[in-house]
Amino acid sequence: MEPDFALMAEAFSAINDPRKAGMTTYSAQHLIFMTLCGLLCGCDTWVKIADHVSFRSRLFMDRFGLEATPSHDTFSRFFGMINTKQFKKCFAEWVTQAYEGCSGKIVAIDGKAIQSNIKGVPTRYVVSAFVAGDNMILDQVVTDSKSNEITAVPDLLDSLNLEGAIVTMDAMGLQKKNIKQIVEKKADYVIALKGNQGNLHVAVKDFFDELTSADGNRDSWERDYVIHTHETVEKEHGRIETRCCTVTDYRLPESETSGWVGLKTLVMIESTRDIKNEVTTERRYYVSSLEPDAVRHLNAIRSHWSIENSLHWVLDVVFKEDDSKIRDKAAAENLSIMRKCALTLIRTMSDKLGISRRMHRASVDEDYLISMFGGMPCLLNTLQTENCSTN
Repeated sequence: MEPDFALMAEAFSAINDPRKAGMTTYSAQHLIFMTLCGLLCGCDTWVKIADHVSFRSRLFMDRFGLEATPSHDTFSRFFGMINTKQFKKCFAEWVTQAYEGCSGKIVAIDGKAIQSNIKGVPTRYVVSAFVAGDNMILDQVVTDSKSNEITAVPDLLDSLNLEGAIVTMDAMGLQKKNIKQIVEKKADYVIALKGNQGNLHVAVKDFFDELTSADGNRDSWERDYVIHTHETVEKEHGRIETRCCTVTDYRLPESETSGWVGLKTLVMIESTRDIKNEVTTERRYYVSSLEPDAVRHLNAIRSHWSIENSLHWVLDVVFKEDDSKIRDKAAAENLSIMRKCALTLIRTMSDKLGISRRMHRASVDEDYLISMFGGMPCLLNTLQTENCSTN
């Protein structure tokens, strides 16, 4: 995706500045832009962001006509005052206008903890929607506990344009209201099935146990139902992993499937790992609204985990989100959105550098930093035209 940065400037200009008019030195747009630049250069605290702005005073002071650069307290207070719902809405508005849509894409929905290591501050969880393959973050919802991920998913689904997409979630997301919402948005789903849906899980497990048992008669099942299997084998670093995906349109009793809108296919993934001749086998189960195509299902299930490697891991390891010491809830949530903005900009670069190297280069090469905004003047020009001394 190539974001339209004029749209980005327009979307974030809609933020209501909660500070008293005429009593501020730095506009909301300036503080947002400075923070974004700091994040692009690897800064992970307000102090480091303020230091970065100070060290690059020419970029910010000369370009925007500022007489001084803001302190870390200015950044902290500002982001703690911004309405988190409005800030999230601005981010979603930018993505919605800049992204062509999710038709044919796999949209993974999953949660991760933020601020889990601050004494006296409760762990919060952010549930994100992520387009696998495009590495695009669509939206997020923050909750106060892991159990609240269940209640967060409907709000997240409601904010997304999912027409034509395949939505994937772990077992926590398998709720009747969620799949109803997905189907109503003209999308499909592939969702993990575990013990939280006891009767359905037992029925699906029993079926596949019987289908694959030594004395089972698969041929007789195939006369009445579609049963499709696809297997992949990966060898690396002394490990051999075999994944066998079996899908079927077998119909469970109505008592087990009532209320599960759009359910067409039952899925089993059997993973066998051979590590130095020590072999382990695991079976995982899924329900799906797609037709019984094992290749397509295995691709969707494996693509789901890109949200762990391409989003959660990057936020924790590269942006150090899990080590954040920000205590203010609003500031933490708003900075979480800013990190995702920064990650989106970093990934639009066309060079062959990795994320960390792009951030390092931006920290030492001002021209490269500006090029992360598409070489465009539109966001910068928007900031230059503001009256910095009174807004």
